[in-house]
Amino acid sequence: MKKNSLNINIVNDDYAQNDYLYTWSDLNIRPSKTTILGYFKPDPFLKYLESFDVSQISEFTDVIPNEEVSITNQKNFICLDNDIYLTYTHLDKEHEESIISDVTIFYSLTAKDKIEKFVDSLTKITLFSEETTEQEVSKNLSILNFGQNGFELEYFENNKEFEDIEYYYENEVLKSIKKVIKSLKKEKKGLTILCGERGCGKTNLLSYVSSKTDKNFIFIPCNTLESSLVNPDFRKFLKVNKNSVLIIDDAELYFSQMFSKSNLSSLNLLQLIEGIHSDTLNVNIILSLNCDKSEVDKTILESNEIIDIIEVGKLSVSKIEELYQFLDKKCKIKSPTKLVDVIKNKCKLSVNELGFK
Repeated sequence: MKKNSLNINIVNDDYAQNDYLYTWSDLNIRPSKTTILGYFKPDPFLKYLESFDVSQISEFTDVIPNEEVSITNQKNFICLDNDIYLTYTHLDKEHEESIISDVTIFYSLTAKDKIEKFVDSLTKITLFSEETTEQEVSKNLSILNFGQNGFELEYFENNKEFEDIEYYYENEVLKSIKKVIKSLKKEKKGLTILCGERGCGKTNLLSYVSSKTDKNFIFIPCNTLESSLVNPDFRKFLKVNKNSVLIIDDAELYFSQMFSKSNLSSLNLLQLIEGIHSDTLNVNIILSLNCDKSEVDKTILESNEIIDIIEVGKLSVSKIEELYQFLDKKCKIKSPTKLVDVIKNKCKLSVNELGFK
C-alpha cells in the first residue's frame, strides 16, 4: 500500500515551528498547540516546572550587545511527563527584573485534563496579578488566526493613550463603559454589545476597555468567525485560554437581522456563554455592530448573560462645544456630529489633537 504524503506549510516567522515538528515526531501523532498569554515572573514559574519530571530537549542563548550591559535571552524547549512539551523564552535572563514570555504548549489529546490544570496553575503566577492597578496594566493583546497548526494568536501592543476621554463621548456612554469594565473584572462570563453608526468611536472604546483591565483580550476577525464558532477545536482552544475576553468588531454581517445566517451565528456564539460548557470556558464577549439596536438579531438580545447594550451615537452639540472649549478650538456646530467627522472633516483636527495618541 502506498503511504499518503503529507504537505506542511512551514511558517518562517513562527519561532516555535521546529519545536512543534519535534513534538509531532516524538509523539508520532499531530499535537495540539496553544499559547499562554501574558508574562511570568521567573522564580515562581521555574519553581512550578520543577514539580514535573522535566527533561531538557534544547536550549538556545542569544546575547544582544548593549552599550552598558549585554542582554541575554534564553529560549528553552522541555518535555513534561512525556506527553506535554513546553517552549518559553527567559528574557534578559541575567537581570534581576527578567521575565518569562512566549510560552507555548504542545500536547496530545490524552493530556487534555493535565493541560487544564497546568494552565490554571500558571495563571496564578502571572506577572499581572489581581492587585495590578489600572495605571500599571501594560500587556499584549492578540488577534486570532487559523493557521496550518490550528488556532494561533498573533500579539500586538495597545499603544493608544486615552487622555481626557470624558470629553469625546456622551456621559451616558462613558457611564455604561465603566460598568462594563467593572463587570469584566468580576464576572467570568457575559456579553456586551456596542451598536451604532460607523464612525462614532466604537473601536476606540474597545481599545479603551482593554487598557483598563488585566484580562486577556482576543480579537476575532470577521473572516474567521465561521471557522471558529462552529469548530469543536475552538472550544478546546478557549479551555486553555480561559477567562479571556473575545472582541468581535464590525460584526453586523453575522449578528443583525439583515443577515440570513444571523440566527445560526447567534446560537453558536451564545453557546460559549450560556451553553453546557460555558462555566468551564469562562469567556466574556464584546460585540461591536455598525447598526441600530433595533437591527440586532433578537436571539442575541434575549440572552440572559447580557452585561449591557451600549448605543454609541453622534456627539450632541453641547458635547462638541464642551470638547472644543477644552481643546481651546473654535468651530461652529449646529447639529449632532459623528466623532470621526469632528476629527477629520468638520473641523480639520488631527487624531492627536483629539487625544487619541
